[in-house]
Amino acid sequence: MNSTLSTVGLIEVVAVVFIASSMQTILGFGFGMIAIPLLLTIGIPLPEAILLVTGCSFLQTTNAASHFRHDIDMKLAFKASFVRILFMPVGVFCLFFLESSDPSLSKRWAGMAILFMLGLGSIPSKRLAFLRSNSFAYFSWAASGFMGTSMGVGGPPLIVWAKIQKWAPEKTRAFTLNVLLLSMLPALATLFYRFPEAAPPTLKRILLCLPAVWIGLKVGKILSKKLPTKILENLILGLLLIASIKLIIGI
Repeated sequence: MNSTLSTVGLIEVVAVVFIASSMQTILGFGFGMIAIPLLLTIGIPLPEAILLVTGCSFLQTTNAASHFRHDIDMKLAFKASFVRILFMPVGVFCLFFLESSDPSLSKRWAGMAILFMLGLGSIPSKRLAFLRSNSFAYFSWAASGFMGTSMGVGGPPLIVWAKIQKWAPEKTRAFTLNVLLLSMLPALATLFYRFPEAAPPTLKRILLCLPAVWIGLKVGKILSKKLPTKILENLILGLLLIASIKLIIGI
């Protein structure tokens, strides 16, 4: 599973992280959903891609969460993070099973997950109002933990649940960012424990990509003031749709 990249491949990885960081800053979501399919296309195995995204997004998420520290309900964030962490080993086991049986299944798994999240995110929150219950809250938090370690896209279940609560945008982002931040280190530890052979190349790539994360964050802040966010969001979602379909059908 350990992948070796050429200089061109490393440049492509840095470019993907830069794009993901910029879009996350502009749109408020999407680091994993943007980066994972692009990294898989480059040739990064899914476990290494998830580790790279989790490690690189730590800096971006920490910076973003600091801007919403006055909007967060820490008691709720800790509760959601605890549930999320409990289900991370389940996601890692699923990822290990897929990689052990057939690595191509991992790509299809990631493609289907992204496609599902795009569909779920497109449903108006008022149509999901019936899900405003404690049981669905725990389900969403558990799904976030499972999906975060099995396919690298743990944010969407949290966002969907937060949208249903009809919170202000600031509170929604504060909740999502802080829950992800509180559970990132346990996610990295669980993944590295199960995939120790991925540690050396991934840690090197994370260190190499940190400047790209920071520059992408700064560029995203500048572009967010100049670009029509809604048009850009629709463009990114369209590209994600194409990328997810390509992963599913294997081209």
